[in-house]
This record gives sequence, structure tokens and C-alpha cells, in this order.
Amino acid sequence: MNEEIDIIELLKRVKEGKAPKWIEVGGNKYKYFGEGYPIEYLYMDNDGDGWLRLESVDVDTKIKILDKPIIEELNYSHGELTHFEVFAQQKINEIIHYINKGE
Repeated sequence: MNEEIDIIELLKRVKEGKAPKWIEVGGNKYKYFGEGYPIEYLYMDNDGDGWLRLESVDVDTKIKILDKPIIEELNYSHGELTHFEVFAQQKINEIIHYINKGE
């Protein structure tokens, strides 16, 4: 399930350096091109058209986040850890796997 946010939250994330790499607005997908671009070209489609030139976005417009951060699983070596530590890390990895799947 993709997260949906509004324009204010999206711009806040861009400002904080946490901009999603891919978004969807009105059924169209756009890729983030980074700082240094005018706001209407922060996100562009495959043809290089700026998202705010193609979409009518207001405060109520829902923007889908198409990419999500992936939490890296713990790497462990059985020989260096106690049985309890191995068990705990396996359980943590199960939780991380569950979160990454988005269930």
C-alpha cells in the first residue's frame, strides 16, 4: 500500500532532504530530480515535463509516494554471538522483513 500525502507534506520532505524518488499525481508518475530545479521541475515525467506544469495541484490533492525506504536486515555471525543474541537478531530481522513487505 502506497502512502498518500498532500503538497505541504511533500514540500516539507523536499526541504528536509527526505524527498521521495517517485510520486504519482492524478495517475501520472514523476521522478525526483533534486534541488537546483525550479519547483515545477522538482519532479518530471519520462518526457521531461514538470509535474506542476502538467498537474493542477492544490492543498487537497493526494500525492502517492511510490518508493519507500527499505530497512536493512541485521547481519550476524553465529560464531561470534550467544544463542540468545542470535535468536534476538533473527526475530528483529523477521520484524524488519514484515515492515519492508508493507503488511
